[in-house]
Amino acid sequence: MRRLLLAFVATSLFFCTAAAQEPVAITVGSKKFTENVILGEVLAHLGRDEGLVVNHLRELGGTRILWNALVAGEIDAYPEYTGTIREEILHGVEVAPGATLESVLARFGVAISPPLGFNNTYAIGVT
Repeated sequence: MRRLLLAFVATSLFFCTAAAQEPVAITVGSKKFTENVILGEVLAHLGRDEGLVVNHLRELGGTRILWNALVAGEIDAYPEYTGTIREEILHGVEVAPGATLESVLARFGVAISPPLGFNNTYAIGVT
C-alpha cells in the first residue's frame, strides 16, 4: 500500500506556534507535478495557520532534487510517497531487518508525518 506522507525536518515546526517575538520562517518545496504542488500548498497553508512564515517553492523538479534540498537544509518540508522513499531515496541504503522507515530516515536527520489519510494506489493494464 502506497500511502502519502510528508517528509520533513523538525516535525514540530508545523504543530507549534512561535513563542518568540519573530515568527518562525520555513520553506516548503514541491515536485514538478500538479498533485505534489497542491499538497505542498496545503502544507504551506497549515504552517501559515499556525503562525509561521511559509515560502512555498513550487515545481522544483523530481525526487532527488527535493530530497537533496531537504537533507541540505535548503527546504524544510515536501510531500513524498512512502513507496518512493523506500524504492528510490533509500535504494542502496543498508536497512536492518525490522527497521522502521522513521528510524532509517532519522539517520539523515529527516522525520515523517503521520499518513495523510488517503491512498494513491493505481495501476495501468497493457497487453
